[in-house]
Amino acid sequence: HAAQVLDALRAGKHVFCEKPLCLALDELAEIEAEKAARPEQQLMIGFNRRFAPHIVQMKGLLDKIDQPKTFIMTINAGDIPADHWAQDPEVGGGRIVGEGCHFIDLLRHLVGAPIVAHHAVSLGEHPAIAIREDKAVITLQFADGSIGVVNYLANGHSSVAKERLEVFAAGRVLQLKEDLGLLDDPMLDAARELIPTVGQPSDREVAASIARESLVLLRNRKVLWESTGGNGYGTGEVLS
Repeated sequence: HAAQVLDALRAGKHVFCEKPLCLALDELAEIEAEKAARPEQQLMIGFNRRFAPHIVQMKGLLDKIDQPKTFIMTINAGDIPADHWAQDPEVGGGRIVGEGCHFIDLLRHLVGAPIVAHHAVSLGEHPAIAIREDKAVITLQFADGSIGVVNYLANGHSSVAKERLEVFAAGRVLQLKEDLGLLDDPMLDAARELIPTVGQPSDREVAASIARESLVLLRNRKVLWESTGGNGYGTGEVLS
């Protein structure tokens, strides 16, 4: 979205941009320079995970712990055909740039410190795997000593929740996970009614998927704060 962002900034507009902001480092440098010259204008990227109610709750808990933390973010991304536009790095940046950026931003937000080092590795070559880049593990190191792992995996099964986050800190484990048991409920049926009846079946299926994921994000998350009891067994409290 680099061209649109630059045009809007130069027109004197505040900008809210869907991710990804851009696809290349030279585009990013141009956007940064343009924004720096216009401090009165706002530029915001649509990293919506930061504002989910349970993420707000999770950050409030973590901010009370003044020591490094360990984050494990697992995304059961689901398979997308190799010829889909989301796999094209020239169109959408590929799935890591196009969607995986959500989870890198989420860990950066929860840690509250800059990323100082990173490493990424994808599955090795195999004739059965057409696309390897959406089956990757990304490790992050933060300035405060925290570490994070983003497992972005498109080779799993849809019966498992799409997103799961675990944080290990100060003798406790904080978990955020999706409850998929509520997907086939009246709210999902109502969401389907909003999906246009025109267009190709594949278009309607994509719209249904978006509606389904939105319901999971907004309704069906649980935060579990666990600590180790004096007897060595875990104790847990469902916060919401």
